[in-house]
Amino acid sequence: MMLLARYYFGSLKGSKIMFSVLIMSILAGCTFNYTEYSLWAGDFSNAFPTLSSGRVHLECWHGDALIGQAPGQAGFTLGANQGKRCEVAVHDLLERDRPFSLSFKFKTAAENSSDHYWHSYFQVHSFPDEGEQWRCPIMALEALQGELRMFNRSDKEAIAHLPNGTCAGEGNSISSRTLFENLPLTPEVWHEFRMSGVLSTSDSACLTVEIDGYVVSAECGANTFNDKSSPFLKFGIYNPTGWNGISTLSIEYKDIYFSNDVEL
Repeated sequence: MMLLARYYFGSLKGSKIMFSVLIMSILAGCTFNYTEYSLWAGDFSNAFPTLSSGRVHLECWHGDALIGQAPGQAGFTLGANQGKRCEVAVHDLLERDRPFSLSFKFKTAAENSSDHYWHSYFQVHSFPDEGEQWRCPIMALEALQGELRMFNRSDKEAIAHLPNGTCAGEGNSISSRTLFENLPLTPEVWHEFRMSGVLSTSDSACLTVEIDGYVVSAECGANTFNDKSSPFLKFGIYNPTGWNGISTLSIEYKDIYFSNDVEL
């Protein structure tokens, strides 16, 4: 029986939450890469101080998540045959129709320039409403063949119409646009990501994305899903496509800043 390791944190301060994953793995009849994984709620607050009021969900099957190793830093590693994700989701921060800003620095390990499989390092996602399927993320910062790209999807329908997959297939109510693509991703170098604007189903909503100080996208128009719950952030590795010529993906984050108190 496979055990799925999931960790939930609120904004609790100073309470220690310990998980002995090795023991849990033995009981479940499977082996994790973790030996013993202990996390403090305070460690997470130190790593992501402006995200600490959010509700946090760490989902990592067999990869490694190192949070709070240094103030303001976190890292994720995922290998072939270790599942398809090692991510942390942060809920209850983003709000539709409310201006926000988000910035962070990230550094990846080696990328295979000939790899035709993409993987993502950051997402804005959304829970489906009752009777609705899970859909592709609202936004995803993806790497493909050593380059960065980012898509944005929107849907004004209260319940998505999805006769052709769960993204922006023909006949679906989801629309999609490319925010940017073909940006070089230099391994072992810190890059800076910055996004600001408003998430909304309104045509007047605008969103700006910067990479390393350069504006790479400035788009207006509907840019999110019409769900009852607000969108949420995801940091880490998501690789649903496959592996080709590289056996491990790694990323580090630092200087993550989020704010809803911005004027646009």
